[in-house]
Amino acid sequence: MPGPCGRGFARDGNASTICAQSLRWACFVHLEKMIEGLDGYQFQHPKGTSVVVKEPIGVVGLITPWNAPLNQITLTVAPALAAGCTMVLKPGEIAPLSGIIFAEILAGAVRHRVCSI
Repeated sequence: MPGPCGRGFARDGNASTICAQSLRWACFVHLEKMIEGLDGYQFQHPKGTSVVVKEPIGVVGLITPWNAPLNQITLTVAPALAAGCTMVLKPGEIAPLSGIIFAEILAGAVRHRVCSI
């Protein structure tokens, strides 16, 4: 019988541990692919006699679900942050502390007022 996250229950393991491990793995894989995509991305490139510059255009509104909150917050904030946009984050009502903690960590790592909750 399938357990959480579409996996079968482990005989010697906890189903919630298996689910947490698969979510952690999925988050790292998604972030790795985002970083690979950004690695060769040109925010500025010549076109004819001009130069095309890609700049952030505004505020991004991010709404995340209650299940796997930190995973979803990370995967929604990363592209907006890479583009240089400011963000307004609305975490799920059931698990809002993950969003608050993530915003505090982000505030210590980047410019002030990049992310609001």
